[in-house]
Amino acid sequence: MLALGLKKNRYLKSLVLGNNNLGDEAGSLIIYSLLNNHSLKSLDLAQNKLGPETAKALQEVIKKNPNLTKYNLIYNNFDEEDGYLLQEALFFNAKITQFNIAYTRVKFNTLEAIDGIVRDNNHKLQFAAVPSLKDEVDKKCKFVEEEKHHMGMVGEFEKRKEEVRSFGDL
Repeated sequence: MLALGLKKNRYLKSLVLGNNNLGDEAGSLIIYSLLNNHSLKSLDLAQNKLGPETAKALQEVIKKNPNLTKYNLIYNNFDEEDGYLLQEALFFNAKITQFNIAYTRVKFNTLEAIDGIVRDNNHKLQFAAVPSLKDEVDKKCKFVEEEKHHMGMVGEFEKRKEEVRSFGDL
């Protein structure tokens, strides 16, 4: 029932279902329901006995749903193979900023690799949010050129005004 509701959800931004002992089958159904859910940003399924079926579903969702950027999956039954699946999926989604699968049977090296991918995502997103120096310099140069042009027109106007005044003195 929850999976059907999540499939149609357009308003929920965060879903916290931690410590509910959902199990692998229910976990995978919930995850698959998020494939086309574009409103959810954060998912917490900690301590739910999730395993290989959920990892496969997560792999698809990570690749296909760029809006879901925060995952808390600690204290589940993921093993090393599941860790590899998730690590591989993370390469396809550079928007994920949090992904925690600690306290599982995933080995430290894989956890470290996953953490590195997420850290790189965060750096890229932070860098993208800062306007480039070149763009800023280009904007300033354009502004200065426009001001010069405007000032030149004002100067030309003042000259014409003086000419008209001097013409009137004749």
